[in-house]
Amino acid sequence: MFDPRNEEQMAEKIQRLWVDTSFYEKAKSHSSSQRGKYSWNKVAAKTLEVYREAVLTSFPRHHDEAIVKRALNARVEVIDDLRRRLAETEKALEESERDRIAKEQVILELKEKTRVLMQELGAIRSGWGYRASTWFRKTFRGG
Repeated sequence: MFDPRNEEQMAEKIQRLWVDTSFYEKAKSHSSSQRGKYSWNKVAAKTLEVYREAVLTSFPRHHDEAIVKRALNARVEVIDDLRRRLAETEKALEESERDRIAKEQVILELKEKTRVLMQELGAIRSGWGYRASTWFRKTFRGG
C-alpha cells in the first residue's frame, strides 16, 4: 500500500484513512492479511536461530561442548520466556480487538435506534401539528 520508509507517503495514507471509507475498509482487510505474515512466535524463533548461531560461532572450537550447550540452553530459556510473554501479549491484543469490535457494534446499534426514535418523534410531531392546526381552525375560525 505504501513504502514504510517514505514519511510523506505514510502521512498521506493516514490522512486518507480518515476521509475515504472504501480506502479504510480496503486497508483494514489488507492489514488482516499482513498480520498473518508476522507473529511473535516467528520473531522468537528467528531470535533463537540468531542466538544459536552467535553461541556456536562465538566459542572457539577447543571449548568444551558442555559449556557451549549450557550457554545455548540458557539462551533457549530466555527465548522460551519471551515466547510465553509474546503469546500472552498477542492474546491480550486479540481480546482488545474483539472488545473494540463489540463496542463498535453496540455504538452502531444505538445510532440505529436513535435514528428510528427520531423518525418516530418527527412523525408524532407532524401528526400533532396537523391535529392542532385543524382544531385551531375549527375552534377559532368556525370551520
